[in-house]
Parts: sequence; structure tokens; C-alpha cells
Amino acid sequence: MKNARTKFGAPEQGSVRRGRGKWQENSVPDDSGKGIKISPGWSFTLCLLIVLVVAGFASIYAATGVNSPWYNYVKSTITPPGYVFSIIWTALYFLLALSMYLSLISTQGNHRKIVAFLFALNLFFNGIWSFLFFGLQNSRVAFFDLVLLFLSTIAIMILMVRTNKNISWLLLPYALWLIFA
Repeated sequence: MKNARTKFGAPEQGSVRRGRGKWQENSVPDDSGKGIKISPGWSFTLCLLIVLVVAGFASIYAATGVNSPWYNYVKSTITPPGYVFSIIWTALYFLLALSMYLSLISTQGNHRKIVAFLFALNLFFNGIWSFLFFGLQNSRVAFFDLVLLFLSTIAIMILMVRTNKNISWLLLPYALWLIFA
């Protein structure tokens, strides 16, 4: 294994300490054990990009739907103003991307595949909710989607509590907002 220390004994950029005294390049192992070399910054950026694409898709319908007469008729009296939604969803999407990143680097093999599937399912339900609610103006189907979205969030939290409890805590505000929504 190549020693990744500089001449001053500090690790080179992109290196992490693994085991006793050995420095290795950061890598995200694949199932074959060979490893795909991806820097942690790019891995998080990719997770954030995926979440932002879903958010962008959802916002297409939400932006036009909140001004419709139908929405003004069906919205709850406790619905916060629009700018509150923007602030909260920005924070929630960041936490979702961070928890996805931490979940994927904290798991391996079949466990990672299950986690990735649950996050994909969660993002799918998240993305289509705005289409169902604002686009189709179908609050019943949107509510069913919301239940599935909440259950997929809880499934991720339960699955990750064994690996890294902090990931479950990162998803708690998201789960609570889904209950409120």
C-alpha cells in the first residue's frame, strides 16, 4: 500500500487514515472490493445535486400551484406563508442530501443497496407529491403519496439507527415536517 504522507508527515490531500498508521486514498468501495475512487467532496456534491434535481422538479408544480384558486380553497388555515416553505424546504433538502451521503459512505454491500433504494424511493415520492397535489389537484392521491414518503423516511431512519444514529437524527426534522404537511 502506498504511503500517502508528504515529506512533513502530514497526509496528502484526499488521504485518510485507515487502521494503524497507514494512509490510503479516499475511496468509496464498490461491491467487488476494488473501490471506486471518488473524493468525499464530490460524493456529497453528487448527493446534493440529486436532491436539488428532485426539488427543482417539485418546485415547477408548487410555484404555479400555490397561486391557483383551487389551492386557496383547499389549503389549511394553519398553512404558513410561502417564504416559510422556502426556508424550511431548503434546510430539509440539505439535511436529506447530507443524510444520504453519510448513509452511503457508512454502509457496504447489500445494506448500501437497500439504503440507496430507500433514498431513491423517498426522493421519487417527494418529487411526485407536488405534481399530484398541485399539477393534478388530487389531494387524495397526494395524501397517499405523502404517507408512502413518510414511511420511506421512517424506514431509512430505522435502518440507519443501527449504523449511525446521527443520520436518523438528521432525518427527524424532515419526518416531523412531513407529519405537519
